[in-house]
Amino acid sequence: MRFRTAIILSFLALTAVMAYGALHLNVEVDQTKYLPDRFESMKWQHVVERELGTSTKTLLIVIEADDVTRKPVLDYMRRIEDRLRSKPYVENVRGAPDVLRESPANFPAAVTMPGLRPLMSEMERSKEMFVSKDHKVAIIRVGLKSDADYRKVVPDVRRSLERDKPKSVKFADVTGSPAINYDFYRGFLKDLVTVTALVSAAVAAVLYVDFRRWWAPVLGLTIILSAVAWVLGIMYWLGFAPFYATVLLTVVLMLGVGIDYVIFTLTRFQEEYDIKGRAKGEAILTAVRRAGRAVLITGLTASAGFAALALSEFRMVSEIGLGIVAGILTAVALTLLVLPSLLQSIPIGRKSSEKKEESWKVLSIPVRHPVPAIVALLAITGLLGYGAAGVKPEVNIEKFLGHNLPSLKARDVLEKHMDVSHHFATIVVEARDVRDPKVVRFMEKLKRDAKRTGVAARVFGAPDVIGMEKTVERLPAPIRSALEPKVEDMEKGVISGDGKVAVIQVQLKPGDPKVQGRKILDMVRHEHPPTGVKVGVTGLPVAFAEMHEQVNEDMRRSTIASAIGVLAIPTIAFRNPIPPVFGLVAIGSGILWAIGLLGGVLRIVPSFLAMQTTICILLGIGMDYCVFLASRYREERKEHGVKEAWTHTMERAGPGVLFSGLTSAIGFLSLLLSHTGIMRNMGLYQGIGVLSTLTLVLVGFPALYVVISRVFSRGR
Repeated sequence: MRFRTAIILSFLALTAVMAYGALHLNVEVDQTKYLPDRFESMKWQHVVERELGTSTKTLLIVIEADDVTRKPVLDYMRRIEDRLRSKPYVENVRGAPDVLRESPANFPAAVTMPGLRPLMSEMERSKEMFVSKDHKVAIIRVGLKSDADYRKVVPDVRRSLERDKPKSVKFADVTGSPAINYDFYRGFLKDLVTVTALVSAAVAAVLYVDFRRWWAPVLGLTIILSAVAWVLGIMYWLGFAPFYATVLLTVVLMLGVGIDYVIFTLTRFQEEYDIKGRAKGEAILTAVRRAGRAVLITGLTASAGFAALALSEFRMVSEIGLGIVAGILTAVALTLLVLPSLLQSIPIGRKSSEKKEESWKVLSIPVRHPVPAIVALLAITGLLGYGAAGVKPEVNIEKFLGHNLPSLKARDVLEKHMDVSHHFATIVVEARDVRDPKVVRFMEKLKRDAKRTGVAARVFGAPDVIGMEKTVERLPAPIRSALEPKVEDMEKGVISGDGKVAVIQVQLKPGDPKVQGRKILDMVRHEHPPTGVKVGVTGLPVAFAEMHEQVNEDMRRSTIASAIGVLAIPTIAFRNPIPPVFGLVAIGSGILWAIGLLGGVLRIVPSFLAMQTTICILLGIGMDYCVFLASRYREERKEHGVKEAWTHTMERAGPGVLFSGLTSAIGFLSLLLSHTGIMRNMGLYQGIGVLSTLTLVLVGFPALYVVISRVFSRGR
């Protein structure tokens, strides 16, 4: 083949450059960075970050001991606070040592002073926010600056917790969304290596079983792992830090689905070389000409299905779609441009394959008995479709994380002893002067209304601090000088320097943050602020509530776009809408099987990421299989009738589709080994989805074709 050496050398050089980039690629796991700016939670988060210079994300340090009020434990916590206050990423620190120092017991003379008792009572109540009633657990709340990077902050805080830790401290760790994000990030790095190695080994095994040649797994993995390196390397060289699921799903899809194009091409090469006895060069050219067209059409079809994810309003989902499309197109390009040169460059002996189709006659059973096949599929689809109708996706990703991550163990300790969660909703008030009496009265009403929602465990914010300031101003100088620094410290992160923005922190009870966020959001939306005053709310629970409102509409939009895409390209390529329409019927039934079985029968709730990506991915992958079978059928139809043409198609091209589907399923199911539940959930839905779609395509697609052909032939 012409330019073979140049193609291979260029391929190796580019792969080396891209592999370097892939190994140095940074990823992002914080899903809040990908939410639409039109979300109310995001608008007010930007206000807090801009005006207060602080983040709405809070770290909670959880300390467990026999008695956290004893001197060794208190001294340990004070050292932690002192070290944290010197950190550049910390905006404010307040914890158990502070509230215990402020206890009325430390100011016995002040308690009896007129006007001071309410202040002392408020300080005593604030103790409950940081120390459990049984004195076994204490917390330190760390407000982070808006530019704080959790990947640097969390390990630094954990190192600080390990320094000089007394033996009486049983447990010391951090929780809160920054800590969970960090643990999730660490789990992702482990998962990426494990999943890549496992899927590569599985793909190699499937290729060897299918072709019984050493060069099949070698060539297959060379093409696909290089394609992975190219896509991730391009992201690196463009300065792009993708969402973690983009990387993991792109790798899995390219190994499990991108290998399909290699299998399709090698299957046709083996047929031309071993069965038909063509010369090696001629067999390669024939395989590329005939299977190459199907590979190109299937690649474009799958890309159209995946590209629909880019229409999502959630940037994390749209990014996944774009990453997968880039991966599939790269796999197609390397299969068509590089694989032929590699095939030509290695020694390949001819292998006798007489009567090879005999072993695959089982795949033609639906062609010989189409009516029973369709009746059986319809019955199963009806039952599982009924179950699928009631399945609703979950937007709270934390529900899928389990309890194994260190930050989640800290969360469990917190909820067990203090009856509070690590989630906060932040009510934000914007005015000319938040210390104006009418604004203060409005904020006090907000506090009362937040408590009435029934989801607030603790409420503290600007009105409390403003009330303390006024009380302290009236105190005698010695007491005032002792209390003023404490009140000023409370003011940080609560009232902006120009006095135009104030916040009220609502720490939630243990529960579903999506439901709790909805209650707080509804409460704020029904408030009637004074003239010139604006009020809003932010925080992860509020974001979950807004995501829940949007997710179904978002899924409908991407599903419709994906269906249109996978219908349009094969229709144009074949100049006939029948193959893609029949294919869509089979694929849709396969999707119902997966959702009905897992969500309806087994009650495994899908995450919104799993549900949305699974539907579009199965539409793209399933139509891939249909296009490849339809392409071969058109070729066989030139010489045979409908039934015989489909029989030859299933016995000759069917094995390639079968092994392609198995590699895809293995790729997705490998995610069950992930350290994080969200990826296990996605892997389960997508893996079972591929198997069910593969079944419907191999059984229902040809059977439907044969039955409809019979109906039309009788009508004539």
